[in-house]
Amino acid sequence: MDLLKKGYKILREEGFKNFIIKFSKFFRNKFSYIQSEEEFFYGIDNNLLEKEYFEIGEGNVLYIKGWCFHSKYLVKKLEIMIGNYIYKIQNYGLLRFDIFNNFKNYNYYNSLNSGFFSVIPIKNFAEGIKDIYLLAYFKNNIVIKVKIHSIYFIKRMLYENTKLVLERINKIKKKYPNDKFVIICMTTYNPNIRLFENQINSIRNQSYRNWLCIINDDYSDINLYEKVNNLIKDDERFIFFRNNKRMGFYYNFEQVLKYVPYKEVDYVALSDQDDYWYSNKIEKSISQFNYNTSLVYCDMKIVNINGKILFPTYWVTRKNYYSDLDFLILANTITGAASIFRADLLKIILPFPERVGDSFHDHWIACVANILGDIKYINEPLYNYYQHIDNLLGHFKFDSKVKKIKKFFKNLKNLKNYLLNYQNIYLNDGLRLIIIANCLNLRIENLKLSKKRCLKRFIIFNKSSLGIFLIILKNIFLQKSTDNAEIRLFCSFIINKFINFYGKLKYFIIKMTIKNENLKFYKTSYEFIKSKIEPLKLKIDNNKFQYINMLIPSIDFKYFFGGYIAKFNLAKKLFKSGYKVRIILVDQNYINLDYCRKEIKDYEGLEDIFDNIEIVPLFNRNKMINVSSKDIFIATTWWTAYIANDAVLKINSNRFIYFIQEYEPFTFPRGSFYELANNSYNFPHFAIFSTEFLQEFFKINKIGVYRKGNEYGNKDSVVFRNPVKKINIDINDIKRKDRKKLLFYARPESHASRNMFELG
Repeated sequence: MDLLKKGYKILREEGFKNFIIKFSKFFRNKFSYIQSEEEFFYGIDNNLLEKEYFEIGEGNVLYIKGWCFHSKYLVKKLEIMIGNYIYKIQNYGLLRFDIFNNFKNYNYYNSLNSGFFSVIPIKNFAEGIKDIYLLAYFKNNIVIKVKIHSIYFIKRMLYENTKLVLERINKIKKKYPNDKFVIICMTTYNPNIRLFENQINSIRNQSYRNWLCIINDDYSDINLYEKVNNLIKDDERFIFFRNNKRMGFYYNFEQVLKYVPYKEVDYVALSDQDDYWYSNKIEKSISQFNYNTSLVYCDMKIVNINGKILFPTYWVTRKNYYSDLDFLILANTITGAASIFRADLLKIILPFPERVGDSFHDHWIACVANILGDIKYINEPLYNYYQHIDNLLGHFKFDSKVKKIKKFFKNLKNLKNYLLNYQNIYLNDGLRLIIIANCLNLRIENLKLSKKRCLKRFIIFNKSSLGIFLIILKNIFLQKSTDNAEIRLFCSFIINKFINFYGKLKYFIIKMTIKNENLKFYKTSYEFIKSKIEPLKLKIDNNKFQYINMLIPSIDFKYFFGGYIAKFNLAKKLFKSGYKVRIILVDQNYINLDYCRKEIKDYEGLEDIFDNIEIVPLFNRNKMINVSSKDIFIATTWWTAYIANDAVLKINSNRFIYFIQEYEPFTFPRGSFYELANNSYNFPHFAIFSTEFLQEFFKINKIGVYRKGNEYGNKDSVVFRNPVKKINIDINDIKRKDRKKLLFYARPESHASRNMFELG
């Protein structure tokens, strides 16, 4: 009744036209809905989900990178909600072929332009746990809100180790009451003990005596850790800590700096584990400080492991500069081990910005020092830098112009990879500089106008390349040796825009042209099933070599887990045994082998797999593949069993090999897919079971090779055991944890519903 009265009032006072507009808008908002949030897919790519806390300090940037799409509706706007704060995501709708390749078989072509990233400034947050939500807006004011993660936001992290450091400082200070106090921060990870001992001795022999050296080990091998500890444990001027897990050099340096009680000391010096300091390094460096000096750094000699001088100075192939913030942000010249800086800078330096791409601790520290005071350079080597293969970063040498020209034309031969490489520059180097500039802008108040303008040039780089273009013009006159970093950044911005425009165009073409070679749309589940098990087109040529053909759905390193690792290890074993092995990808129509070779290096023992085994994408079944009548086919999933069975019938073979790592009908509810998967075990095959447990299950239930009895099944099957990585668990670490967690293992992807349950 109230609704009728209100409608009548609008009709009488505002007229029929406004009544119709408001009436339709009301009902549109009232009854518009998305059929199901289950049709909304999303994922986070960076390490956000690993974070338990987020340290704000004087201001920090929360970086979120991921993807999302709805199976039916286009995203109109994206936002991130943290507590009561809402942040608009300006960079969304980005091309993501990797996500598209995972979902294209399900007709989810909105996944093509599903990428997004956001750089969120965090400053005056109240401490406590806050939920982070992704808000996706669609037409007709429809909104989907999904919880991404919960993080504890904290102003500053406090450490017990800082108290231990402070006690040691006070003890040493009593011996030198009138001298400035220097903290030396060193990080170690599996050091060369001979070089490490030389470095320790060179620090001990410093002419300046009022110092303490904090060494933080990044979970080195236990025997090396003990050797390091033995070298310094009896010297009160060294204090030794160890991370309880590997953090990497960037966060390890952050950790050791967090142990410094910066209000109680004057200067901080950074040290590598394998340099050699001259006896006057500290003394000469701190003598250069005056009231406005923020950082002092020196030259170095580059020597080989035997002490032979390779270069008498660091500045062999590039010029030194440090006063211009534009160029310092672009390409750092200030080496950490050469530096000593004012301890009060740590208030701004910590916490480090999130590491994106090739972030380095000394680059960040140099940028802070540039804004907060004057940087001074000592044009004299004060230490030896040892150039050897275990160094994290050696003496960097820029390519000559001739090499750059050759590289350019070489890259043009593979234009696609060349363009993708520039997109990676934008998504790594570009984003890293955006984050650095945002952090500097958040943390440092009362910036000079020139510094503020400089930071703005990088802050807006996610929207505009104008600032970088101005730096290019600037460097034409100043000729700073940045290795053309500014040109690469500018090009990366343009190419990234072009690639994302291509994504929009590709989406339009897919919508307008349903029959696409790389994409099949299925009007019914029957058509999808038919395409899933569609046979291969074989050309039988008995002059060909015998191949072992392993049928695998696709190769995607986002889902390269135990099952795929086992398949590839089998392929490797077969190759090592002298067979020619060919992997046929039945659900994939394109593969970038250069990318695969790069990604596979993270998997021990498989590093050269793509150099020794042929990979053939055959999602497009119109393509013919040459085989011989002696070829062997290995199925690795239920649907590849159908394809393998058809192939062996065509070459007049008796059976195929079935690589069975699970009972696949459990993947589905009772229905067509369940029955198809179950029926795949009835084809003539030789079974390779993952574990005796799985074999026993098939035996008890008389499935597959065991349907005729145990004698037949045992003869037609073998068992392998998946390798399980050894994990060292320290019972004391577990006891120290106050909060215990109960883990429910589930996988949100539609293809992984077998992996336990969503409800805990």
